[in-house]
Amino acid sequence: MICKKMLVIAAVVAFVTTPAHAMKRRVVSSDKQTQTQQASFSFFSSATFSQTNKPVFAGGLGGKPRLWCGWWMRQQVGSDPGPQFNLAASWHRYGSPSGPIPGAVAIWRNNHHVGKVVSVNGGEVCTISGNSGPGGVNQRCEPLNHFAGFRT
Repeated sequence: MICKKMLVIAAVVAFVTTPAHAMKRRVVSSDKQTQTQQASFSFFSSATFSQTNKPVFAGGLGGKPRLWCGWWMRQQVGSDPGPQFNLAASWHRYGSPSGPIPGAVAIWRNNHHVGKVVSVNGGEVCTISGNSGPGGVNQRCEPLNHFAGFRT
């Protein structure tokens, strides 16, 4: 009986004296899954992976913002340009200017939306983008004059 009490007391003391940063959990949400990672030291941030299995570095993609087309686009390019590109208008500074070619970043005229060119059919540009219509990620085709620019 005394051994059980000592064991319970030891467990409580260990729990109470455990540093807060060792108990902290970080939740990263995506449309398809939620990942939970336990931090072991305050100075250690182990790499996690986004839904596209790209490493998320210190600062990382962060949580999905309310307006998330730029955040989604960051996961579609070869190298994450950083959180400032969560804003659609920031994509005017990405890479080099190009025409509407498949794979290029498409920036809409109002600078409030960004996506990826899938194909060009006549005078229409077909894109895929996040935060677009029902379900979140959708494809659509629009006239060329709806776009402010394209970047690669």
